[in-house]
Amino acid sequence: MLAAVGRGRRLDLAFAEAAHGLDDRERAFAREVAYGVVRLRGRLDHRLAARVRGGLERLDAPVLDALRMGAYQLTEMSGVPAYAAVSESVALARSAAGRGAAGLVNAVLRALARGVQDGEAFPDRDADPLGWASTWGSHPRWLVERWAERWGAAAALALVEANNAVPPLTLRPLGDVAAARRALEAAGAQVD
Repeated sequence: MLAAVGRGRRLDLAFAEAAHGLDDRERAFAREVAYGVVRLRGRLDHRLAARVRGGLERLDAPVLDALRMGAYQLTEMSGVPAYAAVSESVALARSAAGRGAAGLVNAVLRALARGVQDGEAFPDRDADPLGWASTWGSHPRWLVERWAERWGAAAALALVEANNAVPPLTLRPLGDVAAARRALEAAGAQVD
């Protein structure tokens, strides 16, 4: 699915096709990982590049995707045990590219799980706001620079942060809006 997105396919369409047949719980987990990897690719790649000798460019796409998915689970999803994130990513790499790729994914993700820094440091937000926005903020440097030129660095950083925020769940009721509001509030939902 991530390979299809890399070739220009829309994420929502690629996800719907790939997640066909998953139960609700599996679908929710897969959606979080897939959308999170796409949203935070720059941050994940910065972390991974510090641990992959020779750079990420040398890796085949399926191996890099397995690394990104494992890294996302390790660094952004507090409910996923490290051993599970590493094990599943290793299995994915093995099935896509063989034992050598599985060994690489295992070593890199175990190092990430241990918290080994190896030059991972992100640029300081105050000292290098555009560097921070392009790595931690996970936006292309050229885009952040364009925004900063047009609207200033503060506005560019605000855009980066807004883009990385997980959007709230939005429901649009069909029919009686007041009745839908009452039903949601009765169920304990916060309604704006």
